[in-house]
Amino acid sequence: LRSTAVGGMGVLAAMNLEHHPALWCSIHTFGKAAGCHGAVLCACDPTIKEYWINFAYPFIYSTALPLHSLVTIRASYQSMISSDRGDLLRRHLFKLVGFFQDKMGGYLKRYQLVPKTSATSIAQTQVFLRPSRCPIQALQISSNG
Repeated sequence: LRSTAVGGMGVLAAMNLEHHPALWCSIHTFGKAAGCHGAVLCACDPTIKEYWINFAYPFIYSTALPLHSLVTIRASYQSMISSDRGDLLRRHLFKLVGFFQDKMGGYLKRYQLVPKTSATSIAQTQVFLRPSRCPIQALQISSNG
């Protein structure tokens, strides 16, 4: 993955797959980076759009966002997409991800096995940092006890 997505954002942009012919639609969420809630489904294919209108109308109309959310989302996207500041912030974020991985990876290598006591035995717990270039980082914790 590239550290920043040229011309877009998200995993598909980072992998240069935004216009792949196998994509029927895209879902854009408004949590985390946009600082709001909700999502939108964008369908390029008219058949997919008609399907959603005809078979998912309760979902569509029951989840309409209030005006303040729409204003928040618009301001957030203007800041993230249409400004140099958004690119600068994304580059900084990916530097922080790399910094976290380096420091956490080193820490986990030094302290790989952490004793966990129980009433009958002492089990060993292993902690692994899952490989990921995105800002969401996962630790896998396993134990033999």
